[in-house]
Amino acid sequence: MIPCVFGMTKIAIGSDHGGYALKESLKKELKGYDVIDVGCNGEQVDYPKIASKLCDVVIRENIRGILICGTGIGMSIAANKIHGIRAALCYDEHTAKMSREHNNSNVLCLGGRVTKEEDARKILKTWLYSSFEGGRHYRRHLQIERMEGGHIKVYASMLGSDHSRLEEEITSVASCDMIHIDMMDGIFVEEKIFEVFPSLKAMPVDVHLMVQNPQPYIENALKNGAHAVTFHIESDVDVKKAADTIFSGGALCGIAVNPETRVEDVFPYLDYVDFVVVMGVHPGKCGQKFIETVPEKVKRLRKEIGSRPVGIAVDGGMNPKTAKLVIDAGADIIISSTYIFSSADRKKAIEELRRASVN
Repeated sequence: MIPCVFGMTKIAIGSDHGGYALKESLKKELKGYDVIDVGCNGEQVDYPKIASKLCDVVIRENIRGILICGTGIGMSIAANKIHGIRAALCYDEHTAKMSREHNNSNVLCLGGRVTKEEDARKILKTWLYSSFEGGRHYRRHLQIERMEGGHIKVYASMLGSDHSRLEEEITSVASCDMIHIDMMDGIFVEEKIFEVFPSLKAMPVDVHLMVQNPQPYIENALKNGAHAVTFHIESDVDVKKAADTIFSGGALCGIAVNPETRVEDVFPYLDYVDFVVVMGVHPGKCGQKFIETVPEKVKRLRKEIGSRPVGIAVDGGMNPKTAKLVIDAGADIIISSTYIFSSADRKKAIEELRRASVN
């Protein structure tokens, strides 16, 4: 029997007729789990239907799943058609381990007619006990998400929070995708805030450098565990050098463009970065009115990006109405401060921004 992984009590499993025998055998190994069996019961069945049922459970319950057909190939192909699923066909313990550590797989696919039961048990145990490493792999994981399309991320900008109790403020926005920190040097913008990187351990941190000379700030942010670092195209920066430093530190790389700057100026650098930040207001202060020309900028940028796995963030002036405008134009990251931190229900405010385009 495979003991439960800490914090993981549920798991879903499914097979077609070619994987039924192995499914039933592995279920006996999962006695400590709440196993959700989506079928089949031994009858002949089309594997895409089982894959679809299991993936619905994995997404809805936020758990992992196991799919088995004759070779595992059909199940892996079908499962990977579903948004949010990262299905890995594994044939030994090494591939199982790598699929978790490097690819953050959430569905394990096995071949019931080509994998011995003993080997399948070892593969399953390794897969269950391996964890996603993050770092440079997180960047690649995010690129895959962007290739799928449709997933809107919300970053809570701490500029509008109560800086005297940052940890409490961060806890109040725990449902966001990242904490966004604006570091200002008093030169690039008038304000001088967060010049020293705050110690934030609770959540992933996105650092936005509103500074004239980004390089030393980049190195400091990486040393303190930043997950993403953005510098401005208008600053004194060697874009390639800055991007190389950020990538070598295992973080995501962003490049920001001010309202007065043509968005076309970032086009030559799209192959160097993970996302572009289009400023929806003038950088440096909260509560400004959204600049109405921003959606058109986003639209031109999205067209130029094409199929590249490069995201578009809009920072400033974001509320559900303006978020819908920029999401419809092609943005997939919403950075908001005033709307979130002035809301009585911050979790609800974050969800409203995330779902702005469908409301």
